[in-house]
Parts: sequence; C-alpha cells; structure tokens
Amino acid sequence: MNEIPQQLKPFTYHGIKYIKEVNKNYLCHCPECGKQKLYINNEQLYDCKVCGFKGNLQTFLSYIHTNMLNDSAIAPLKRLAIHRSKSSRHEGISYKLPIKSYTNAGVVFSQEHSRYFIPCKSYNGLVNDLRSYDLKAVIATAGGKLALGGLETLKDAKSVFLCEGEWDALYLRHLLKLNNNKTPVVYSPGATVFKDEWIAYFKDKSVTILYDNDQAGNTGTAKVLEKLKPVAKSLAYIKWLPDTPSGYDVRDYIIGTLGNGIPHEKALESLLELVTKEMSSTPEVYDGPIPTINDVISTFKAHMLLNDELIDALKVCLAVALSNEMKSDPLWMYIVGPPGGGKTLLLSSFQSSNRTKFLSTLTPHSLVSGWQANNDPSLIPQLTGKTLIAKDFTEILTMPDMAQDEIFSTLRGAYDGHVQKPYGNGVVREYKDCYFSMLAGVTYAINGSSKASLGERFLKYKLSQATGQESDTVIAHVLSGIGKEKQREDALQGIVAKFLSQKVDLEKLPIIPQALQSRLIALVQLIAILRAQVSRDWKGDELSYRPTPETGTRLAKQLAKLGMMVALVEGKSQVDDSIFKILEKIAYDTAHGFHLDIVKHIIENNNYVNRKDLSKKTEIPIATLSRRIDDLIVLKALRFKDEENRKRGRPVKYVEVSPFILNLWARIAPLPGKKRVPKA
Repeated sequence: MNEIPQQLKPFTYHGIKYIKEVNKNYLCHCPECGKQKLYINNEQLYDCKVCGFKGNLQTFLSYIHTNMLNDSAIAPLKRLAIHRSKSSRHEGISYKLPIKSYTNAGVVFSQEHSRYFIPCKSYNGLVNDLRSYDLKAVIATAGGKLALGGLETLKDAKSVFLCEGEWDALYLRHLLKLNNNKTPVVYSPGATVFKDEWIAYFKDKSVTILYDNDQAGNTGTAKVLEKLKPVAKSLAYIKWLPDTPSGYDVRDYIIGTLGNGIPHEKALESLLELVTKEMSSTPEVYDGPIPTINDVISTFKAHMLLNDELIDALKVCLAVALSNEMKSDPLWMYIVGPPGGGKTLLLSSFQSSNRTKFLSTLTPHSLVSGWQANNDPSLIPQLTGKTLIAKDFTEILTMPDMAQDEIFSTLRGAYDGHVQKPYGNGVVREYKDCYFSMLAGVTYAINGSSKASLGERFLKYKLSQATGQESDTVIAHVLSGIGKEKQREDALQGIVAKFLSQKVDLEKLPIIPQALQSRLIALVQLIAILRAQVSRDWKGDELSYRPTPETGTRLAKQLAKLGMMVALVEGKSQVDDSIFKILEKIAYDTAHGFHLDIVKHIIENNNYVNRKDLSKKTEIPIATLSRRIDDLIVLKALRFKDEENRKRGRPVKYVEVSPFILNLWARIAPLPGKKRVPKA
C-alpha cells in the first residue's frame, strides 16, 4: 500500500482515495465524479481532469462540510446537546443549549465517520479546519493547520471575546444572545497556541480573553496579551477568583449559573466583573512637567545598575526616539550586548510612550501583510513618524535565509521611505514616505551577519560584557530585585514616557560647532574605509571587483543628527566634546571587526609591525589576519614596508598605516597633534 504523503493527509482523512504519484502530483479518486483523475500537488491545490472539480484545501474542506450538512440529522445533535449540558464542576446541575446553537455554528454528525464535526471558518466564510469530536476529544484535521474558530463573525466588529475551545464559545454565544449582546466570540484550538498570522484579525479591536483557570490558561493569556498589545485597541482578560477550581472554564460557569436558575442578566454581569482591564495599546498623552535627563537617570539608578556606558546608551535611545521630529534620514540603532547585559530592560522602558511601537520580534507577514481585509493590518504604515522598538532582533538572525531576506528587503525599502509588495491573491501593498526610527536589541551575533547592516543603514552601540567583580555585583543586584519587577517596570516606563512627551522645537535645535564638524568629517571618512567590504570569489582568493568605500554622506548625516538630538536630551545648545565622544564610540562600534582591531594595534605599535607579532597582539589567526591585511591594502588603509637595515636573508614584510589614515586619525583627535587610539 502506498504511504500517504503529508500534503495529502487532510484529503485522505476526509475520504479521498490515494492511488499513486504522477510527475510530482498525487493521483486520487475524485469525490465529485468518481473518476481516477483528481490531481493534488504539494501546495494542496487539486484539479479533476474529467469534471473540473478544483480548488485548494479551504474549498475542499468547505465542500466536505457542505455534504455533511446535507446528510446531517437532528437526533445526533440532541444527544450532543445533552452530553455537553453537564459539568464535572457542578454535580447534579445541567444546562442544555438549544439545538440551534449547534446548527448555527455548523456542527454536524457524520454517519460515515460516526462522529461530530465542527468547522473553523475563515474571515471569508471558508472552512480552515474541520475538527472531529467522538464525545471524548476534539481532534483537528490530520495534516492540516490549526485554526481559530469564529473568524467569519469578525467583519466590522469593534469588540470580540476570545475563548479557549469551541464548547466555551458555544455557551458564551448563547449567554450573550440571551442578553441581546452581539459581540462576536472567537475561539482558539488550545490555550498555548496563538500564531503570529492570527494577530491581524484583532487589529483595532477591543479584545477580552476568557481562558481556563489553569496553568495553561494563564500562560496562554499572557502570550495573547503580549502578541496583541501592539495592534489591539484595548485588552482585557478574565481573572478567576482564588477559590475557583483548577480547570474551571466559561462553560462550567454558565452551566453553574443558568443551571441554578440565576437570571441571564446577572450571569453575564457577574462574569464580566471577573474581567481585568489590560493597558490600552494607545497610551494616554502626558501633559505635565517634563523631567530632566538627570531625573530620568536618577529613576533608572534606583532600579538598575547604571555605569557610564549604560547612561550614554540611555541618552542615545532617548535621542533616537525624539529624532523623528527632524525630517531627514531616520536613525536606526542596534543596541548590541550579551544576554543579561541590560539592553532588554533598557528598551522595554520605552513601550509606554506615544512616540514608540514596541514589538518582541518581527516577521515578514507582520511588516507587510497580504491578508485581504477592509483595514490593512500591516505594521509598516503604523510606524510612520514613530520609533520601532524591537527588543530581540537576534531572533531574526536565526530565521531561515528566505525569511531574513524578506524582512531585510522590506526594511531597506522602509528606510528609504518606499515599500511596495504584490501578493498572489491580487493584494498590492504600497507605502510612501513611511519613515520611522528604530531601536533594536541584539547580541554579538550581529557581528557575523553581513545582511543585517542593510547597506550600512544601521548604527551600533555596543555594551560591554561584565566580568569579575562587576559581574558579581550585577547578579547580586538582579537577585535583590526579585518580586519588584512590576514596580520597576512602572517606574522606568513612566519616566521615559514623560520625558519623550516633550515637544521638539525645530527652530532651536542644538548646533554642531565648526571645529567638531571638521572632526566629524574625518571620523566619517575613516569609518567608511574601515567598514568597507572586499568581495572575493567563492574560494576567497581573487577579487570580484575593485572595492570602493562609501562616500560617507549617509553616515555623516546619521551621526550629526544623533549628536544634535543627544545634545537636546542633555539640555545643551550645542554638541560638545563629551557628546562627540559618544559619536566616536558609535562610529567605531559600527565599524566593529578585524579591520578596526588591526589598524588600532598597528598605531599602538608606532605604526611598525610584522604579521606574526600582529597576530599575537590581536589574537587573530595568522591566516585570517593575512586576508584582512590584504583587504586593507586594497582599500589603501595599510601598506607594506620592508625591514630597514637588514643585512642578511630575505627582508621581512612589515605593515604600516597609510598616511591618509594617519591624517584622518590626527584630525579626529581632540587636541592638535595628539594621537588618540579608539577603543576597539
């Protein structure tokens, strides 16, 4: 007997007979004409060459469900209503739903399979999943995708209840109907399942989550709250009373109230009294006094360990969030650091501000959605004029290459202000002038990704790894804060939201003095060379083409804009040496890599060192070092120099920094004639 391919299982589960594979398609019996001419491909598209029966998995499941409805009888539904009317939480009490509650939901009994089937319909009314029930357990269609139920009721809805499972949904719909409440009810296939592709259905809606009273329900509620917070108008969830039995659910509650003769008005009122409001996804506007940067730093110091590096990182993040007021190239910044280094706490403190859009991660479909709906659920148009806070950008670096490419392609277009993306269903998304700034938390893994720089659109601020006594202090501080997380979260988010509520006067922006402009130009030229990429053939030997470093105009505008905004954050009228020091750090962090390490160590050794000694000092393997030196020579940043006054043997090749690079370094230095080596 032929083994059933995975793509065919939803079809064979519902009676399709598989014959054999033909030219990468699967030949089957057609349920419509009975001929052996139904072909199904790997995308689950089917086509009968005899009768023209064709479609996709949705249309097939809808076809099967329609046939079941035509053959369905009322008697089995009466048995189901009696079976579901009892609750183990309320002995001796029952409440039977009207048969119409089941028929309205499309519940049918199949004589052929001797079990019940419940359709999970799509937004457009087609069947996404046909779940079976044998009076013991509900099972999804084999080989199909888990789906939300009740999506067809969401059109034009402003509010929605989200339940755990179909039985809770059926009972809640009945209670709402008794109270003339037309709020739709959607149900998940389980508490712990909530796919990213479902988020768009709840955009701009007031969502109330009514999951079961158990650990799975609590975990699922937290997951849904986190995923829907960026898109929902408001969120609320049920908070069961402390003495409520574990596993208690909405159906148990309704059986216990209506089955005890409690009026339906009181039953619904008491249920909604258990609902706790979650923070609105649109924070309230603050119109009180604006705290100073010292007020912000003091609040942070009260709740987390802040060294000078983290204080500067905080200033930079505040500057990026305020920078959208300046109509120029947006600022996109990676906050790079080890896990537990403080970047997540820092970025999370920005999520209550009206200036920001906070996300745990990004997916291709969340950025630009091809979903057909009256309202575009895509993230890109929601970001215009705001700062996207992506607290864990590292997750993107672990995605398949195709998903990464799609995300980075979309972001590249967004940075330049224009995104256009067509879909196979006829939907075309196009966004113009969609400028926004970005703060993204990421680990050191970013240094190994050539894609993530997006053509040098991102700047980097690197946080150091705590070691030794400093590490002990950090861990001890974290332990002392256990149980105070909510208090810390409220304090940090509150002070940041207040600070960012200030208005930016574009007529009174801080200036960059002429002397610092000259140093900035030299810094930009240096970084443009140090972060240039040298492309070679697949063996890594031959140059693909002669590399040409960027002109640095984009980097110059980014650093100048950032410097002005940091000065604004600090309450200064112009960029000074302390702010320029921050810009230097960001510039060198952005150019982080072997090129910077090599040039730095050569200058430290009086611009005269051979490869062997340089390999020891930089701890870069000699083979890797040699290739990087070759690259820097091609970029005209280094040059070879023979050992002087050697009387015997073959001259040793020494490496020195080119006069052009040395000149740039001298121009960057804060005092004339003073050489200062940046921290790598």
